[in-house]
Amino acid sequence: MDPCEIPKSTKWDPKTEEELYDLVLKIDNVLDIKTGWPISYPFSEHYEKTAQNPGGILGPFKSLIAPSNEKMNETKQKLLGDLNEGKRKAIVCALGLYNKGKSYVLSRLFGLNLKSSYYQHTEGLSVVSSRSTMSDVLIGLDTKGSQKPVKTPYTIRDSEATERFLQELALHLSDVVLIVVDRLTRDDQSYIKQVKQKYSLIAGKLVSNVIIVHNLSHVRTVEQLDAVILEEVETLFNAKRSENPNCKCPYWTNKDDGTRHVVIAQDENRLDGKPESRAGQISNAPTFSLLKEWIQSIAAIQKESGDLVNSIVESSNKLIKYYIDHPNLKLCRTDDKKSIVISPPLQNETLSYYPNIRFNMVGIIDEVNNTQPSIVKEDNTHYHIYVDCTGYDLNDLAMTIEETNDSKQIKIVSAKPRSFSPNGEEDDKGKTIVHDDFKFNQNKLMEWSYIFPHIVVETSSSKDIDFVHNNGILYIKLTKKSKEEKIRFVKTPK
Repeated sequence: MDPCEIPKSTKWDPKTEEELYDLVLKIDNVLDIKTGWPISYPFSEHYEKTAQNPGGILGPFKSLIAPSNEKMNETKQKLLGDLNEGKRKAIVCALGLYNKGKSYVLSRLFGLNLKSSYYQHTEGLSVVSSRSTMSDVLIGLDTKGSQKPVKTPYTIRDSEATERFLQELALHLSDVVLIVVDRLTRDDQSYIKQVKQKYSLIAGKLVSNVIIVHNLSHVRTVEQLDAVILEEVETLFNAKRSENPNCKCPYWTNKDDGTRHVVIAQDENRLDGKPESRAGQISNAPTFSLLKEWIQSIAAIQKESGDLVNSIVESSNKLIKYYIDHPNLKLCRTDDKKSIVISPPLQNETLSYYPNIRFNMVGIIDEVNNTQPSIVKEDNTHYHIYVDCTGYDLNDLAMTIEETNDSKQIKIVSAKPRSFSPNGEEDDKGKTIVHDDFKFNQNKLMEWSYIFPHIVVETSSSKDIDFVHNNGILYIKLTKKSKEEKIRFVKTPK
C-alpha cells in the first residue's frame, strides 16, 4: 500500500447527531408472525415529533431555525416513497457475525451516523435510504449479527431460526452483499463460504456481487495493515491485488471465484480519543469511494420499479414455509403499512418450527423437511454424501438429480416405510421385524434432498454415479463441473 498521499476525508462525521433508520422490520421471533411483525419508520416519525414539539428550554429557538413543516413533510414523503413506491434502486445488505462493524460500514457508505458501537446492536431488518447524492440509486439493509447471545437457553432455537430467516431474507432482497469481517477466524471463513453458496442458489443473483469488507478496526499503522493483507487476504483467500491503473484504491480478487476484497483500518477520525490511525487515513476514504462506484454501476442497470415492503412480503412468503410447520401460510402487509401479518388470520392455532429443521450459519441447510440425518462434505473436485438409510434395501430407494435455477438438486425417496430386525432376522412370513425404537417413524416415508452450490456432472441417467450402501449408510460421490463446463451448462426448459 502506497503511503505517499493522504486522501481527503469523506463527509462522514462521527461527531454529528446520531441518525435514524428509515424503516425497521422488527422480528424478535419468526413465530411472532401470528400477531404480526411491526414495521416502523423511525426517521419520519422523528420528523413529526420534532415538528410538533421542539422540546426543552431552547424549544422556541429550535423552532425558528428548524426546517418548515412543509419542507419536513416533503422530506418525509420522499423517504417513504423511496421505500414503498419509488423507482427500483440497488439494494445492498451488510452481513457478518456478531459485532463485526456492519452498521459502521453502512454509515460510512451512506454518509450517515447510524447506531454503531460495542454497546448498541441492530434489531430485525433495518433499512436506510441514502440522503446524499446517491439518494436516487441506493437502499441499505442492516441485520442483527449472527451468533448474538440470548438471555436464556430456552430461546436459543428461536434466536437461531430468527437470525437465519433475517439473513436469508436480506440475501433474497439484495443486489450487492457486503460481508463484514474483522481479523479473520475459522467461523468467518465458514460464514463467507456459506453466504456465497446460499446466494448462488437464488435465481438471478451473482456471486461476483458478494464483496468481503475487512474491517480491521484495531489496525493503525501501515506496516500492520500490509502484514494482515498478506496473511489473510492474499494467502488465506488466494486473492490477487488489482493491477488496474485507473483504480486509485487497491482491492483484491479471489483467483477461484472472482470474489472481491477491500480493506479498511481503524477509523481515521480519532474516535473516543484514540491515537491517530495512519492506516485509516490512507485506506478508508478511497475504499468507501470505490464501494460506492461499484454499487452505483450495479444500480445503473436496475430498471424495474420497486416497492421494498412488497418485496419483503414476497420474499418472506417464499422462505417462511421452510421454517414454520403450517400448510398454506400466506403473509401480507396491512393497509396502513405498519405490520406484516398472516392472511387470513389464524384463530386458536399454535405455530411451531419444523421438528427436524437444521441450520448452518446462514440459513436452513435443506429446503425440505428431510426425514433422514445426513452429512455432505466437499473437496475441490467432488461432493461426498452420507445419508442414513437404516432399514432400507437399496432397491427400496429412488434417486433423482434435477435441474433447479442454475444448479442441481439430488432427491432420495422411498415409497416404503423403513423396517429391520434387531437381530438381523426375518419372521416366519419372510418380513423384517420393526424394532420398537423406530416405530414412531413408520408413518412418514423417506424423503431427503440437497441443492448443490456448485453444478455437478452427473444426471439421473448417468450410469457412472458412484454410490455404496453399507451398514445402513448410503454413500454417494458426485463430481463438480469445471469452470469451462459451468459456462456450457444451460438450464433445460420445463
